[in-house]
This record gives sequence, structure tokens and C-alpha cells, in this order.
Amino acid sequence: MDNPPERAERMIEAYENHFVGRVGPAARSVTSRYAQTPGTDESVLGIRGPFLQALDVPNWSDQSWESFCRGARVNPLITDAFGDLGFRRLYDFQERTVERVKAGEDTVVTAATGRGKTEAWLIPILDRILDLKRDESETSVKAMLIYPTKALAQDQFKRLVQYLYRINEKWPASDQITVGIYDGDTPTNVGSNAQGYLQSSFKYFECPGRNEDLEKCRNCGQGVRVHHAGQRYELQPEKRQCLDDVPLDFIRLTKNQILTEGVDILLTNPDTINRKLSNVNAPDEHDAFVYEPEFLVFDEVHTYDGLFGSYTATLTKRLRAMRSQRDCGDLQVIASSATVDNDVELFRKISGAESIAHVDEQPQTLDPQPVDELPSGFVDGELTDEDLMAFARGKREPALLSGVSFDVDPSDHDDDRLRELLGDALFDHFTGVTDGPVVNAMQEFHSELSSEPRPYDEVVDLVRSRFDLDQSAAETALRNFRTLGTFSGLLENRTHLFSWPIDGFYACAACEAVYRSPQGSCQNCGVGFVTRSAYCRGCDDEALVAWYCPECDQLEPYTPSDEGEVAVEDEHYCGRCRQFGGEDVRTLRVTFHPRLECTECGHETTRSTTAECEACGTDMVHADPETLTCPNPACEATRPYEEGCERCGGRQRPVTGTGSVVCPDCGTDHAGEGTCDCGTDVIQTRFVPWVCRKDDCHRRYFDAPPDTCECGSHTFARAGLFEIFEDTYCEACESAFVEASTCDCEDGGRRRREGAHQSFKTFQPDGKIRTISSFRAAAPCTHQSLRYEPGRRYDELVRGPGNLAVTTSQYLLRAVADTEGYDSAKLLSFADSHRDMKELNRDFGEPEVATLLDQCLLDAIRTSTAEWPSLETALDGAMDRIDELHEALAPPDDVRSLSFDLKSDLVGTARRHMDVDEAIADRLRRRAIPHRYSARYGEYGGALADDGLVDVRLDPKVREDLSDDERAVLHELVAAGNDCPVDDVRSASGGDVEPVLDGLVERDVLRVDDDYGYVRFRARALELTTAGNGDALQYRPDIGAVEQTLDAQFGSRSGSSVPFATTLAELADQSHPRFRSRAYRALYSETRILLSRVYHGMTDKRERRELEYLFREGNYPHFLSSGPTMELGVDIGALDALLLYGTPPNMNAYLQRIGRAGRSSNASLVHSVSQRNPIDYYYYDQPGDLMDADPQPVPLKEYNREVLRVSLTWAVFDYVAANFVIPWNVEQHGRYKTVSGGDEFTPKRPARDDDAAKLTHVMSARTGELALDTDQSQFGVLATIVHDYRRDIESYLESMLDHAFCPLCSRKYARDRAGEECRSDDCRGEIEDALAAFGDLTSEAVDEFADRYLHSYSAYLDDLEAELETVSREANQARRERRRVSSRERARELLEEREALVDRRSALEDRIERVKDLSYVDFLRESRQSRYAFDMRTVSDSVAVSLVDSDGDGYRTRSLGDDDGRAVEMAISELHPGAAYLDRGDTYVVSHLSTDDFESSELRQRVRGSDAADLAEQYVCPACQSTSDAPEADCDCDASVPIKRQRLAAPDSVTAHRSDLLMSSGGHAAREVYRETQSEVQNTYAERETDVLSFDPTDRFAIETADGARVGSLQFGTFTVLVHASEYRAKYKNGEIDAQETPFEVCGDPDCTGIVYRDDEDRSHCSADSEHSPNGEDGSEFVRLGYAYETNGVRVDLGDAERSHVLAHGFRLALQYLGGVSIRDLTEVTHGDDSSAVDVFDAQEGGGGVARLLVTESTADRSNFETAVELLETHLDCDCDGGCPLCLYQYGCDTRNRSDTFDRDGVVDLLGEADLRLVERETASDV
Repeated sequence: MDNPPERAERMIEAYENHFVGRVGPAARSVTSRYAQTPGTDESVLGIRGPFLQALDVPNWSDQSWESFCRGARVNPLITDAFGDLGFRRLYDFQERTVERVKAGEDTVVTAATGRGKTEAWLIPILDRILDLKRDESETSVKAMLIYPTKALAQDQFKRLVQYLYRINEKWPASDQITVGIYDGDTPTNVGSNAQGYLQSSFKYFECPGRNEDLEKCRNCGQGVRVHHAGQRYELQPEKRQCLDDVPLDFIRLTKNQILTEGVDILLTNPDTINRKLSNVNAPDEHDAFVYEPEFLVFDEVHTYDGLFGSYTATLTKRLRAMRSQRDCGDLQVIASSATVDNDVELFRKISGAESIAHVDEQPQTLDPQPVDELPSGFVDGELTDEDLMAFARGKREPALLSGVSFDVDPSDHDDDRLRELLGDALFDHFTGVTDGPVVNAMQEFHSELSSEPRPYDEVVDLVRSRFDLDQSAAETALRNFRTLGTFSGLLENRTHLFSWPIDGFYACAACEAVYRSPQGSCQNCGVGFVTRSAYCRGCDDEALVAWYCPECDQLEPYTPSDEGEVAVEDEHYCGRCRQFGGEDVRTLRVTFHPRLECTECGHETTRSTTAECEACGTDMVHADPETLTCPNPACEATRPYEEGCERCGGRQRPVTGTGSVVCPDCGTDHAGEGTCDCGTDVIQTRFVPWVCRKDDCHRRYFDAPPDTCECGSHTFARAGLFEIFEDTYCEACESAFVEASTCDCEDGGRRRREGAHQSFKTFQPDGKIRTISSFRAAAPCTHQSLRYEPGRRYDELVRGPGNLAVTTSQYLLRAVADTEGYDSAKLLSFADSHRDMKELNRDFGEPEVATLLDQCLLDAIRTSTAEWPSLETALDGAMDRIDELHEALAPPDDVRSLSFDLKSDLVGTARRHMDVDEAIADRLRRRAIPHRYSARYGEYGGALADDGLVDVRLDPKVREDLSDDERAVLHELVAAGNDCPVDDVRSASGGDVEPVLDGLVERDVLRVDDDYGYVRFRARALELTTAGNGDALQYRPDIGAVEQTLDAQFGSRSGSSVPFATTLAELADQSHPRFRSRAYRALYSETRILLSRVYHGMTDKRERRELEYLFREGNYPHFLSSGPTMELGVDIGALDALLLYGTPPNMNAYLQRIGRAGRSSNASLVHSVSQRNPIDYYYYDQPGDLMDADPQPVPLKEYNREVLRVSLTWAVFDYVAANFVIPWNVEQHGRYKTVSGGDEFTPKRPARDDDAAKLTHVMSARTGELALDTDQSQFGVLATIVHDYRRDIESYLESMLDHAFCPLCSRKYARDRAGEECRSDDCRGEIEDALAAFGDLTSEAVDEFADRYLHSYSAYLDDLEAELETVSREANQARRERRRVSSRERARELLEEREALVDRRSALEDRIERVKDLSYVDFLRESRQSRYAFDMRTVSDSVAVSLVDSDGDGYRTRSLGDDDGRAVEMAISELHPGAAYLDRGDTYVVSHLSTDDFESSELRQRVRGSDAADLAEQYVCPACQSTSDAPEADCDCDASVPIKRQRLAAPDSVTAHRSDLLMSSGGHAAREVYRETQSEVQNTYAERETDVLSFDPTDRFAIETADGARVGSLQFGTFTVLVHASEYRAKYKNGEIDAQETPFEVCGDPDCTGIVYRDDEDRSHCSADSEHSPNGEDGSEFVRLGYAYETNGVRVDLGDAERSHVLAHGFRLALQYLGGVSIRDLTEVTHGDDSSAVDVFDAQEGGGGVARLLVTESTADRSNFETAVELLETHLDCDCDGGCPLCLYQYGCDTRNRSDTFDRDGVVDLLGEADLRLVERETASDV
């Protein structure tokens, strides 16, 4: 991408124009006034930048590749192979790495992303392998390359094969270096699914033997294929004729090939190694993974954090222990790492290496000499890449290159090679030491930009002032520096943008100043009332929104933006009343227009930001900040924009009532306005007057109204639109009052209501609430077309972060595609949640389709030979252009097997049932000409004709031939809109209209759809032309609407219209008064479409590989929406643009992400879009802290006690596997396996010829087959071995801990050094004895082995059967007792009790049968011993997801992703009943829910015994959602509907139908699940809640000062936590949001999985079976989806919730350090008003032992707690006001870092006054 800074500035300009054109006059007004408001330096859009940042100068070697290889004695085969692949020279750090590895040192190489770390360690390893191959008779593993993810291993494998092919083609076949991947996806052997998997894996694999100079390669796809060669698979070139020329038999494709034939290089991951170490009877696996490797390489070692890193560190110890038993020799360990703060320490922890060679980049430094005068070559003209290439060819010599020596014959090289050679020469030239002014100027430019990131304008000013240049010359000099710098590689640079979404605006009550954020007072006029603004959707006038207190009649500013988090507040209490009288008075939200009085002439007027044209009366618009223009084409008068009094221009002030005023800060009562003793300005804010009911009476009363108005009226109401959130309702007179009722009815019929008013209201002096329609004088402005509902009548001009992110990206990429082509228009987006990724993809795609269709139509019309082409011609021309674009975007011919069909992207979900061409034609028609409104088929933006971009008419010749009856029919059709129901035109004739319609159909004027009864114009009968091209468009100045010629032809045109007289180009001109964003967007770029796709962890493997290939090699996707998966080094080719959607979770992730771009061009654009949270707000406000971010340490605790406990238990298996043979025999019988043997063992080293089944095969058999609950258990032999060889096993385990270590830097020492100080540089840790600290775990691993792996099954089954017996007995007892009781209440209780027991009994019976049918490994994962199930990463329960699609031939169901579905915690909020789930750009609606009966029963049992027992089961009113404990309870609401049961349930699986598909035969389409059926659903939101069910403290401590004063308590123990959700709201594409939550409701039929939804007439339906009757005999019930788990944590209580919260954040911070985990591994729960305590616990189910560290003694005292306090004290030492990400704010905060939930200063004072310590207490009362 050329010139990112200028691209960024153009993108910002485009987005501002888009915003103004899209919103209209209101946005024009705000934008212009904002520019005039003092103190508003930033863009009205909230975009900061562009900032320019120069990166460190890379340190290239000063010798050639060949020269280095000779000196380092690298094998010539490697020299030639890498040279053939383009290696010219290495970086300095690469050469140093090669030397260190060749010297046999354990090495960690650290460098930025894309620098070539892999090659640095690969070269010496390949060199060593070639040496070993000379003397080897059988192939064995030389190097085991370990990758954190399977995807990264696959990517690196392809890269490795390219190198190996070049080496092997010159090496004897018998000595070739072989390679293979061994992970969970690798096929075991030849099988039915194996070849398909392999074919997909190598689908986009480039043939390593490709050669463009060969004819056969030019006519080849240059790919590879998987050949089934009998008992093995072989990788072969695509063409059979190349088999001999391109041998690929050095690649092993299956596990069996790897184990039997051997490989030299094995690619795998820690999870696979873990399973291989512990696999009994697997000598082949042990050889390959344990005993053979000489090199162990950890790629991307910085990703080994948290618990996974701890497990991997222990895994390495286990591997070393097994090798030491065989005397395998030294293992050389190597790692590559991105730049992190603790790379050496991290590598030492992971690898166990002692002496480590650390190689980092050590960038080159520049020391320029002062330049007095800038060489003229920098400013004489703009240098281009073409000029530089002309210099390389000897054709010209630019002045700036006059001193460059380039002695290369250009005829010897192609352009790419010539560019590389010149770049190298320029780099050496510009980094040299010289007195040349050009070189020193280049170095000075670089030094200035690398010292700190600077805004682009500031850099230009710096150049201008430094060298005394004008603006133009400075910009030219900067461009030339960038051109030379990026071409040479001297300037690796980033351009940064930081954006905050448009959160609405704030306006002054007295003047027209406008702000992006709340203000204490106006900086323009000084008035102290600035509040939220809103804009009428009818007239675009600005209203103010404030809080109104019904007690004191004063207003407070409405500021819904709190630290960047936007949310609609409904609960607010008057600050004055609370301060003065201690009374909580709930306020109303009011939208109003203040009355203003001129301070000079006294003239009064109502505040308005609109101005009428004095010439014609039309509302004028802002053409620019200084000018107003009349949009009436017949007028277009202009006048200067002036604010102030309309008569004299003087300042104005709001008119207000009188009375005392309370200081909002201290509560002092004042007689009037003034300054309070506390320093606060006290102002009168009684701005909302009483008005008379009579419309023609304009009197206002700011104090109490009179009994009778001068006009004679007795009725008054407050002027303004009030949102009333609660009222007092009198049932007798059916009246509602703001506060206490003032009616004369009896008291018994009054009650307070919440949420009864969904529309604006006003109220009378007696408090009685009135509708606005009954009191129009109270409304600021009246428009009959608008309803008096919040959100519909006014627009607050809020645009979300998604809109900002995708719209700016679209304008950027369209501009790039126009000038540089599709292959350069690529942008990678990073978000941190799947929902965000998918929503960005959708929000990018839909407007792009709309723009393309508009462009195609306009192109077709403008390029037609006819001035008025027919609509049919326009449609055909548009389709032709779409076909042309398909060819331009289609993948290359060699991969045509890719599924690409541009048209399918244009159809849209609503038209999936149509033929593709028919669907696109329908969309084009609706985008071209006006149609009747359709919620289902309505087009984004409506018709081009309605916006005035095109005119439409009936063919004049056709019109001439129409009869009067036909004209009448067409008149009705034009009035009703195209595609209207036939019934709408039947009123056109007094007689039978059918013959008239038949005649029009026969003459091809109309088309009638007999199936659906709709009528529309035939495309050939209508004609179109563009605006300004002979059109007859008319404009209505009163409403700003455009009328077409078709309106005039059939009498539908109004009499007030004037000729539009506007060209298409003028409509696209942002300075024109009739500017349209649609025209701007359509003409902004050439006709094209940008395509988006999603890439995340749940994307299907094959689709991921396809996307990687296309993004790297193809013309699409242009916008790839991804997340953390893309942080690693997956090859996606050249990339210059990034979107960061929200600040990444840590600085290392940020650095990884921004490092993905600019690798080949040396220049990138990074756009960081904030997501309205405090952390984002901080970095938006302080972008330098992000751009200059230093790498952070990766949290990893090597000696995590819980990890050691599990790992040492696995190591017991390691020992057994290495020293014993157990003769199991496994036979397959259909789906099942039988297991025999294994009743004895042989203590010997396993050999490959042993006839014994592997442990993994035995574990895959069913538990029932293994007889685990009997004396004949197949695993009994394991317990025998462990018992008999106990001492040997314990000694083996102890050998892994036979050392001392520094807990700070992890350096290892002999055990006798324990207690000494660490001797590492810059480390002062105290050495600890590992065996003394953790030796108890070795005996525990042996003692508990049988319980963890053998007895756990029988114990679990015994527990289930014992509970079944108890439950059955209690159910029978309840039945008998119910028969005997006489109390109805008691009988009801017993019935409920028995029903619960029967449910539990059924669940237990099913569970017992399921457990017996599980494989052993699945049982282990589901049991209480799941942590011992050989999984190194946390594995939680998941919910299976099935998506229902249609391929035209019927419905088909597919599973989501490659895994078992979505983690249950996420599924509760994303996959609930009725959830809108995005996948591949389509919306799916969850229509079926299956719950796990046993887990649901277990869940309810746990909750019933907790502090949140009511969540297990309650009864809910369907009308108002109020809850009760009893089914017969009466609800206070007016609805006469029966109460329904709501039960807690555990989700098991869901099915989601595409929104346009029928959910059942005879049922509805899935989209009809939602309340708003007139618009497509956009999202659903279910708030996930976390409740602590119970806390069982095991350790109690008082937090005391050194002198014994108690300041709080800390308790450690077991938490039972419930995550749950029970209702959702839907958001629709028209911007509407459900006013009320929809509860999760399911069908009552016991065998049905359907959900329940309601139609427009409020009738209930079952989604699974249309015959079911949810309101009848089948019934329905509500469900609360939940997931409960136990974990460990601490409860901290300082007696003040805000202080406790601060300390909790300190503990989370400290535990990252102490426990080596990320912040997301620690969950926080606050308790609101219920308690001042805050809980912090391990997020991992079962607990990871992290929180325990706070109360664990590491030495004599509780130093971990002291360390935590010290860290907090250091962290809180910050200059911010009340909290920021650098000191307090954290990801995962329970209150979203709301500032009012912290008391940072209070904790700072506490820590400053005294040292805190923990003192253990025995009981809770002691604490």
C-alpha cells in the first residue's frame, strides 16, 4: 500500500463526508458548529492521527550469504538451497544464532515478527542432520520441532518442505532428510477419511519443484496431490510426468509411516508429546518422541504462558527424566521468541536449560552529522519507485542518488532481483558514516521519527521549521524521505490512527457550541449547563436531553458516556435533593428546547439550530463552518453563519424559573445563582416551563402556573418530552401520576409501577401523566409522521465502533484497489471475541454489496447508448458488470477447485429461496426504483430514484397508448409502490379491474405474481436516466424529498416541487447543499466490491487453509476478520493494513499484532478502534503509551503446585511405560472393542516386537468392557506395578525435583545452594530446594494413583447408585405422605418435592447407563478426576452446535467447527433459545435446545442448597417477568396469563436454522421468532450473570497493620460458582431494540426440543413441531441456562466495597506474577450492595492453585501477600485522576472498570500509612 499517511488522511476525510451525507443536515450542523467551538482541537469524528513512527534500523550482516557459509562451514548443499530461494545475506542476529547453535549451545533467539527467526535455528540443525546422515543406517528423529498450535505447525511444515526439497534434490535418495507432522489430526494409517484430510491439507501447497522457465510448469497448477499407493500415501507433483523430476518421497504423511519408516525432522505439539510419554507398550512412540531427538525446538516460545506453559515446563522435565534412564546423551534445546521482557527466563523455565545463549536483534544505530541545508533534491520534485528502477537500469540519475555506487549489469536480472539489489545498495549507502548531506539528512529524518511517534502534521511542521521550507516543499521532502527509506529498507515505519466511536454530542443550553464529551461549562459562552443533544428526525433541529427532578424542578446534565462506556441509563436520582435533604428522588429524562433571552436587547426566542432561508422559507444547511446555503434548487441563497440573538446578535442566556438553588456538591441552599463557599458555581436550571394546552397560546410559566391562563385555559403541562420510568397507578380511575397520586379515589387501589410507559409523556401540575398527543403544546416540535417514542423521534447521532471500523476500512481499501489493484487492497482485522469478529465481517459485507449494486446500475445507465435506457437494459448491464467482477476476483486457474461464486455473496439471506440471478435482479430493481416497503426484501438505503441519483419514467410510447382505466390502475400502482398487493390497485376502477390488469400484462407493462398476489412494472416498460442527464426530477424543499418523472406521469407529484437541477457529480460533492452520501460512495471508487471473511479458532480447518491461501495469493478476501489465532506466524503474505478492534489484552499481543503488517513493504497502517471501555479510552487519550509500548514479561510459573501434582501423576505412567510391558490385547468388533490379557506384566524395556496393545487403544474401549468396577479390572495391573515398585517410582519422580532453583529467574542450582542468593545478573532471588518444597507430591502421586485412575470409576458409580436408591425411597415416601396430609399447602409442597425427586431419579438412571457406555478416556474427562485426563489445556464442558442450511435440493445440517462445539460458558450467552448466531455471513436462529437431564438435575441440586436457591426453580409471569416461589401466586400486573415454571438447565446441544428457512413442516421461518418481524434481526444479547453459590473458607486471615490494627479480612477456600442467563433482547437492522427481554422458553412436550415463540397476534408456537400447542395441552416452560463449577479463591473485605475492589485488582495483578497466569485466568465477582467483600478465584474449573499462592508461605512469613501489597503500592503510584490501565483498570473487571466502584485514593492512603500483613485466625468470628 503506497504512502500510508496520505491514505489515512484521505480515509478520515471520506468517513467524515460519509457521516455528514448519511445523517444529513443535523450532521452538517454539528460538524460545522464543532469546528467553530473553542477548545475542540480533535476531529468531530474522534479520530486521532495519523501518527508516524519509524522503527529500529535492521542490522544486516556486512557479508554475503555465501561468504558467511564458507566462514561458518555450513554444508554447501544448504548454501546452494537457500541461495536458490533468494538468500542474499543474513541479519546479524541470524549469523550469531547459527554460530551458537553449531557450537552446541542451548539457544533462545529473540526477534520481531517476520525477521527470519526460523531460518536462524533451522540452518545449523540442517547442517548437523546432513553430517549425521552420512553414517546412519536407519532413519531416526534428529530434531523435534514443537509448535503451540496445529495450525502453526502445518504452516511451518510447508515452509520447511521448500528448503528440504532444494537440499534433497542434490543428495542421494537413500540419505534424504525426511520430515513429518505428528499431531491429533495426522491420519494413523491408510483409511477412508485419511486421504480426504490429506488432500485438503495439501490443497494449496505449492510444488517445491516449480520452475517458471519450464513449459510444463507454466501450464500446470503448480500444486501437489496425495496418491494412494496401496499400503501408504505418497505426496506427488500435480502432473504425473514430473514424478521423477520432483521426488517428494521424503515427506511422511501418516503416523504409521513416521513410526515405522522414521523421520529426521518431526513436527508436533506439547499435547501430543504428553500423550506419547505416558503411553504404555509404545516403544516406537518413545523412540521418536523421547529417546532419538538430538534437538528440541520450541517455536513461538512466548506463547507458552499461564497453566499451559507450566504444564509444558514440567513436560520437558519428564522428557529429560525418561532420557536420563537410557543415557541418551545431551539434548540441545532451542527456542524462538517474539520480543518479550523475560525471554531468557521464559526459555529457561520451558526448556530446563541451565547455560543459555541469548541472541537478539541488536538494531543498527545511526549517528548523523548536522545538516545545515536540506539538499535540493529533496524538494525539487517527487521521487517515485519508477525513478529508482530507472536508476537501477542506468537510464537516469536522480539528484538524491548522485553518490550511490551501483555496479550491476541490469540485463542479468529481472525486475524483482534488480529491485532487491538496489535496495541493498541503498541501505548500505544510507546507513554508512559519511559527511554527505543526503545521507545525513536521511539519517536525521529517521532519528526524528524514531525518537517518538509524531502526528503527520507535526512532522511536516518540524521539517518546515528545521529547514526553512514552505508547506508544499516540506511535504515533498517528507515523501521523498519515505520513498527512499522504504525502498532501501532503512525506514521500516508505521502509521497509526486512534479512533473513538461517535458517542453523540453535548450542547450548551445558551449558545450553539457543541462538544464530543461532557463539559462542566461551555467554553464558548461560559454558561454552566452543557448536556446531551438529540436531533429531530423530522426537522433536524437540535433538542437537549437532561434529568428533571419532580421535587425541586431543576435539571441536571444527562451524560450517558461514563469513561467511554455508552449505555442508556434509566435510573438516576437528583443530586441536589440528595445533598440538601438526604432524599433519593428518582428523576425523569426530558427532551426539550430551552427558551433564550438576549442579554442585550431582551428578545426571547426558543433555542434552535435551524435557520430559515429569508428568500424562500426553506431550512438552510451548513455548506461549511462559516456559510449557510439554501438547499432549494430554485433559490440556493447563501448567508454567513452567525450565532446569537436573531435581532441584535447579542449573547443569550436560558430563561429559567426562580427559587432557591442547592449546591450539587455540598448541599448548601442558595437564594439564587452565584458561587458557593465550596467554590462550585451554582446555577438556576429550571429551564422547563409549564405551557397552556391551547395550541395557539404561546404563554410559558417557569414558576408555578396560574389557576387560569390569560387565554382562559385551566390546563397546563410541562413543556418537553418526558421518559417516566416509574409511576403511581390508581386502578379506580385508571390514572397514572409521576409521584403520589392526587386523585380522590380510595387508597386501596394505588400501586407503584416500573416500566409502564414506553413512549414520551408529559404531566400536569397535579402530577397526572398525559400523552403528548393529548397535549401537543408540550412537544418541542410536531411531526405527524413520527411517533412519540424514544429512539424513533430523535437521533442522538451515535455510531458504534463497528460502523467506524468497517466504514473507514471500506473507503481505505477502495482507494487502494483503484490505484494499486485488488491484490494490494488487503486488511487484517483483530478482535478478541468471536462475536466481534463475525459482526465486523457482516457489517463490512452488507454495505459493500449495496454499493456494488448501485455502482453497477449507474454504470449501466451512464454507458448505455440511449439517453433513457430501459430498466431491463440497466439490469442486464448491471449483471454483465457483476460477471466481469467475478472473473476479476476469481482465484487463479490452478485452484479453480476453490468454491467461489460472487453472485452467491450478493443474494442475501432473505432471497436464498430464489434463483441466484432472479434474486440479484430483484435487489437491483429495488435499488433502482421505488417499491412498496417490505421488511423482508427492503434494500439498505432504499431506491436510487428516491435519493435523486436516477430518474424513472414509463416509456412515453407506452404511456401514449394507455386507456383511462389503465392510467387509473398505474396511478394506484405508482402511489402504492412497485410490488404492491394486487388488492391495492383494485380501487382504480369502479368496474372489474381484472381485464385491465390482463391487458397491461399482455402488453408487457405489468407483471402479476399469481402465487403471491403482487403486481409490478415490467422492467422493459420503465426507463431510467441519471441525475443531470436529461432528467425531469423535482425537489420538494419543504421535506427535502425528490419526485420522479413517473410521479408526474400519473398524477402523484405534489404542487410544491421545483426542478431538481442537480447532477450526479454534484450530489457526490460534500460542499453541495444537496449532498448525498450514497452518491459520494458510489462515485468514490471504480465499480467494485470488497469481500470479507472470518478466520477464528472455530473456523473449519479446510476453510482456514483456503482463507490463508486466498489472502496470501488471491484477489480476495480484502477484509479478513480474525483474532488471537492470527497473532502467530501463519503465512498470509504481504500485508500493509491492520485494524485493531479494541486494545489487545496485553502489550505482547499488541506488538505481535502490529508486527503482522509491513513485512515486505516496510510501511504499514494500523487503525486502532476503541470499543468504549476504560482501557480503550486511556490509550485513545494517551496513544503514545501504546505506540511506545515495551514488551511485557510472559506470565509463567514453572513450579505451580497444582500443575506439578497432575504432571507427577502422569509421570507415574511415564515410568511404567518406559520399564514394563503389559500384554493387553484389543480387538475391534464394529463400533466396539474388546480387551483381554493384561492380568500380568513383564518388567523389561519395551521393544517394537512386543505383542501388546498400547494403553491409548485400551483407554478407547468402553468402561463396561474394562470391568473397572470389578476385581477383574483391565487396569488393575497398573495398580499392582505402582504398588510393587513404589520406591523406584518415587525415586524417579524425585529425580525431576533433585535441584534448587531461583523462584524469580528460574535458574537452577545444586540443592546444597538452597537459601543462598541467586547469582544471575540483576536477580536477587533466594534459592529454594525444589525437592523440599514439592517432594510431598511425589509420594502423593504414588499413593493416589489407584484412586485417580482405577477406583474413581467404581466410586463414582457407587455414588450414583447409592443416590438413586435414596432418591427412589424419598420419592415413594413423598407419594405416601401426600396421600395422608389434609393441608392443601402441604400437599402442594409434597407434590413439587416428589416431581423433583422423580426427575432426579430418571436422570440418575440415564446417567448410570451412559457412564457404562463411555470410553474410559471420555469418562476420565467427564469425571471428578478430569484434571488427570492427559489434557494440558483447560477443557470445559461444551455445547454441540448444528447449523441447518439449504442447498436448493433440501435442508442439510452441518456441525460447527472442528471441535465439539462452543464452550458452555460462552454458549449460555451466544447459543440460547432464539439466539441470532452469525456464521459465514449468514444469520442462524437457535430453534432447538437439548438439555442434559442428568447435568440439569445435578445443577438444580447444587443450587437448591446454596444462597441462590431461587435460581433452581421459580415461577414467572409471562407478561411482566416478575417471579415467585409458588405456582399459584398472583402477579400484580394487569395481564391475565397463567404463571409458568422456570427451571435451571444445563445445555447439551442446539440446532440453529438459517433465518430464512422454515423451522418445521408447516411452521414459520426462523426469522419470525423475534418480536420485530418487520426488520431483519442483527444481534441478540443475553446478559450472562455470575453468582457465587457458596464459599467454604478453609483458611482465614485478618489484614492488619504492623502495630496490630485490623483493617480487613482475607479468606481462602472453595467457591461454587454459577454462570447463567435466562432472557435476551434482539437488536434489528433498522436500529430497533426489543423494549422488553424475551425469556428462554421451550416446548412442554417431554420429547420435544423446540423453543417457543409468539406471532404478531401473540399466539405461541413450537419451533420443532407446528402441531404442538404450547398454550394448550403440550404447555411450555421457561428455562434458565446455567453452568456451575467449583474452584478456589479468596474473599477480600476492607469494610468498604470500593476499597475492597481496588485490593482485589491488586491481587489479580500479583497473581499474574506469582502464579504465572494471564489476567483472564482469574475471575472477579463484586457483590453490589449486599456486601463490601470482593471475590477473586481461579477461572479454571476445579481451580488451578493460583489464588492459593496469596496465602502460601514461601519462607518463614507470608511473603507472597507482602509481595502482592508491594506490587499494588508500586502500581497505584500513578499521575492519573482516579484510575487508568497503567494502575488500576483490568480486563475482566466485574464492573467494567467503572470509576465509581473504586476508591483508589483511599487504598493509596491506607498503604502509605502502614505496612499490611496477614495474621491467621481460627474462626470466622476471629476475622
